[in-house]
Amino acid sequence: MPPACRLWPLAALLLIAGCADRWEKPGATPAEFEVTQSRCEARSQAEFPPVMTQVMSTAGHTTPVQTNCQNSANNTNCRTTGGQYVPPTYRMVDQAREPRDRAIAACLVEHGWRRAE
Repeated sequence: MPPACRLWPLAALLLIAGCADRWEKPGATPAEFEVTQSRCEARSQAEFPPVMTQVMSTAGHTTPVQTNCQNSANNTNCRTTGGQYVPPTYRMVDQAREPRDRAIAACLVEHGWRRAE
């Protein structure tokens, strides 16, 4: 398995854990939330597995051409820089992330949890 594929589950968990949403359930403990959240994450991961797609982050472009000249005595020295092609950059995007996040939220609600205000 490629290294990037092995890191993806960890990245997904960090993204979900890093969400600003707080959840509450009267009488429930943080440990109970963690158990429910883990089960909901596993269920949503099975229902909406990652669908990784490569998207362009920045378009390819050519750097600006600049010419600088210096005069000394009867001589002019000019130097031109730039004009190099910089290829586009790409990143991987999980097309299933949003449906998976919605499924996790729906699962938590099913189990009696509500978003804290």
